[in-house]
Amino acid sequence: MEICLASECDLESIASLEKDIFKDFWSIDMIKSQFEMQNSGYIIAKNAGKTAGYACFTYVCDEAELLRICVDKNFRRQGTATKIFGKTEEIFKEKSIAECFLEVRAGNVNAVSFYKKSGFEILGKRKGYYTSYNNEDALVMSKKYTREN
Repeated sequence: MEICLASECDLESIASLEKDIFKDFWSIDMIKSQFEMQNSGYIIAKNAGKTAGYACFTYVCDEAELLRICVDKNFRRQGTATKIFGKTEEIFKEKSIAECFLEVRAGNVNAVSFYKKSGFEILGKRKGYYTSYNNEDALVMSKKYTREN
């Protein structure tokens, strides 16, 4: 599996995966707009030329926000998300990121578990945040970085 920064030619496959996985999927225009932002990045995982997953993040000064992480159903439980997030953290280290934030659906048990195993802690809750998911609450999570990690 190849894990690397996404290029513009990867955006259509990211949009396709996004539509397959999320009820509140981002349009191709939203993905392109995010891709073109100066302090933004996409990491993509490819297996035999097929998009297996991706992550999208932004950063300002020493803070980052993980906006999306998504793995194709056929590549789950194979360490794909861990590899994608590992590459993301390499970039965070290069950018001297001190803390990363994210929001995740409270009911997305697998994602919450993944983030906790990856070192994130729950900071709080946003009530009714996910309107596409019956007004499900969002957990706000954070991971602090030191020079050692």
